Amino acid sequence: MRKLLLLPVLVLALAASAPSSASTPNTVLINITATGFSPSSVTVQNGDVVTWKNTDTASHQIVADDGSFKSEVLAPGAEFSYAFSSAGSFGYHGGINPALRGKVDVTLSRWLLMNQNRQTTTYVTAVNLSGMTSSSDSGDAVIIESKPAGTDEFTEVARTATFSGHWALQVRPRRTTEYRAVWNNITSQVHTVNVKPALRLKQTGRAFLWAYAQADGVRIRHVLLQRWQRHRGWRTIRVLPLNRLRQKANQQWTSFGKYPLRFRHGAILRLRVTRAQAGPAMYGPAFSKALRL
Repeated sequence: MRKLLLLPVLVLALAASAPSSASTPNTVLINITATGFSPSSVTVQNGDVVTWKNTDTASHQIVADDGSFKSEVLAPGAEFSYAFSSAGSFGYHGGINPALRGKVDVTLSRWLLMNQNRQTTTYVTAVNLSGMTSSSDSGDAVIIESKPAGTDEFTEVARTATFSGHWALQVRPRRTTEYRAVWNNITSQVHTVNVKPALRLKQTGRAFLWAYAQADGVRIRHVLLQRWQRHRGWRTIRVLPLNRLRQKANQQWTSFGKYPLRFRHGAILRLRVTRAQAGPAMYGPAFSKALRL
């Protein structure tokens, strides 16, 4: 219950502390001259864009003191733009002439929240992402970016529009994935969705069992067959090799097998995949739904 109360409290705190502002980012121009940056110090809101224009006859370069941004060498007349998404004080200097210095102060006046309805899901099962912005406008674009396990960068996977500042959509991750939302140059906190392999146990007739495993980035080569025992709980009774294979896409695998196994009527069985089998791309352990024979 405590976690459920944190969101409205956070929203109220942000609304009280942040000055009112338009949702559309502004652009602030700084000229680069032979004697320095004009103006040398500016104050913007988070999400605003600062553009440096070289009005000198010599080339210049913009370099952040903390390394957060860096321009190419700007020939006379060239420009460089950077969107400041977080609050703080950002000093910068000339890459060619370090004596030229400037500062951008960024105030926190816009914010973007994102939530997820579950932290752990099963292969290609939908996850609901939702959130709100500091603006009550409708129709603003919210971009969803993802970084699946094994990749290095966030890329756009979906977009939606706000309604009175609120937004929502569904994603279907195939492997453990980090998500973030972007709105008017403002980035939300990163949320991770852990994805388990999908397992299924099926009986045909009275003499055969089928086992299926679906995963991305890893091929499940065997599963553990478990039986429910009243006084001992789930116990592993056999290792089932998955010796048949279908490849849906580059790294999406469906492994399965057929087994001549007979059990007493009423027996309760399930499949299990260990954490080690799931590998770095997916999450474990994973289980199938229980099957009563």
